[in-house]
Amino acid sequence: MGKRRKQQQSGGSPNPAKRAKHDTFATSEGEMLPMRLKKYWNQRHNLFARFDEGIQIDEEGWYSVTPELIAYDTAERIAQLYNPKDEPKYGRFTVIDAFCGVGGNSIQFAEWCEHVIAIDIDPIRLAMAKNNAEVYGVSDRIEFILGDFYQLAPMLQAQVVFMSPPWGGPEYLDSSVYDLDKMPFHTAQEWIDQARAISPNIVYFMPRNCDPRELADLCPDLSCDVEMNYMGTFFKSITVYYGDLSLYGSSQPRVHKRRSSAADKRAELLGEMDGLRRRGAVPESAEGVERLLKSQRATQDDLSSDLLKMASILKKNSLAFGDLIEKDRDVVDSAAEKLDANLVNMEKHGGRLDKFRKRSWGTTGLTWLTILVVVSVFFMLVLFMRVAPKRY
Repeated sequence: MGKRRKQQQSGGSPNPAKRAKHDTFATSEGEMLPMRLKKYWNQRHNLFARFDEGIQIDEEGWYSVTPELIAYDTAERIAQLYNPKDEPKYGRFTVIDAFCGVGGNSIQFAEWCEHVIAIDIDPIRLAMAKNNAEVYGVSDRIEFILGDFYQLAPMLQAQVVFMSPPWGGPEYLDSSVYDLDKMPFHTAQEWIDQARAISPNIVYFMPRNCDPRELADLCPDLSCDVEMNYMGTFFKSITVYYGDLSLYGSSQPRVHKRRSSAADKRAELLGEMDGLRRRGAVPESAEGVERLLKSQRATQDDLSSDLLKMASILKKNSLAFGDLIEKDRDVVDSAAEKLDANLVNMEKHGGRLDKFRKRSWGTTGLTWLTILVVVSVFFMLVLFMRVAPKRY
């Protein structure tokens, strides 16, 4: 008892090992990760379909890497502009990935073009990006540069600049509308001004709570296309295409929602989608498919848990709202009763006022008659005094 009290007084946990166990979780490879990364871990095959083949991600990478299907779609759209159908698969153009992170977008760009310039300021993350590119077999088409894109931009040349600048971690969702002027290091306008010094064909990968009108106003002299990225029915992010890239598929700025059907999801899991099969992204073995299915089940379990929590909160709010309505109903009923009582009192007082009014009319008539008689007598006396003969 004394030992436990001493631990509590010193501010320590009575069982630090137990607390650490609850703050972390073990991955399928036995690695211990913080519990806050669990939902990202459950989606690891959405981030990299070949995750189990040696993909490396640090903590910031879990938050910031672009899901593979979205990255692939972006790369394919760029290739549609520079790769005519009769040209080889790898187009003769260069894409700059200004903030490559662990390489999610750079890898997909390398699937479509001969030269990708991947830039990052963190040497560890850049090494992870190179490792991940080797897993996908595209490292020979990617030039990795350690440095600050803002400083390197004047020295770079490319046909397309892709930017996914730091958003500020998961806290970017704390505000209803993302503030483009409060991005880490530089504002959104400053980043895009640097990119325009290289090429007007820019792709901006931004948070889903951005205002599309503000994104369009960053380059008012360029046409733009705002694309909303969905994974299934979940709104993930916004991709903005400026310059000639905005003209692919539409001559006017538009909002495009990408939704995966149930058949597409099944094809993705089984490795039957053309893009994934072409890259060998999904393992063909039954064991590999089972791992993917297990991952998807874990994701569904997490989503189901979140839905149950939301339903519980909604039920509590509904009950509380019902109680408030009942209380308000009692107040309204009480006010109605008081109004009825006041109406009865007003009717009673109205009857009394009618009686007083009638009496006052009678009293007023008698008063005026008395005054008239007095005045008449007065005038008669005056007249009599003037007309009657005077006797001296």
